[in-house]
Amino acid sequence: MKESNIPHRPGIRAETVGAADIHFTETPEPGSIEIPYHDLHGHPSGFCRWRLPREQADGQKYHQPAGSGTRAYIPPPFHSFAPGGDLVIVEGEFKALSLIDAGIKSIGLPNFNTYERDESDKPQLLDGIGAAIAHTKPARIVFLGDSDTATNYDFARNALFLAEAVKPLAVVLPRIPIGGPGKGIDDCREALSEKFPEFWRGLIESAEKLDLKAGNG
Repeated sequence: MKESNIPHRPGIRAETVGAADIHFTETPEPGSIEIPYHDLHGHPSGFCRWRLPREQADGQKYHQPAGSGTRAYIPPPFHSFAPGGDLVIVEGEFKALSLIDAGIKSIGLPNFNTYERDESDKPQLLDGIGAAIAHTKPARIVFLGDSDTATNYDFARNALFLAEAVKPLAVVLPRIPIGGPGKGIDDCREALSEKFPEFWRGLIESAEKLDLKAGNG
């Protein structure tokens, strides 16, 4: 892939972006970034999403084919990580890839929704999360959002659903501080550079274990 066709993304090396086959494209509009999804073995799944070059009037930032559903993003190097340890589930494909690039086992969500509803309107764990857990057999789940998620009711609701769905695995919530080095973990890595590993250790050490008896509030 030509270097000029590889977009710069905060907190991710260009070679990692290129290896994930993330590239500029003319569709759905010029300047869009195509994000191919992969299976647990790093092979293309045939599904893609596109980051639009500008936010739409209705707030839309991403595009995908109508009726194509949602699923977890599995970065191509995911299969090379050893079983056990932490599995990070983070909002956003680029944030997952940034953590993978830092040597941290991660998968991404198109947003922070951990479930979707089936035909009977019953919530089901988002496609791909269960398979990733079964594949890598983590000791616990780290559910990570942006710096504003500590006050976001929807994030709390999805965190509780995830914890209930994966029990007895523990789910912990690291908190990027408001006013910290970045809103998202990829922004933090971009800003901190070689100091990022220390910052990440601090986030993990201070992560809150999610109490299943607690309400969303």
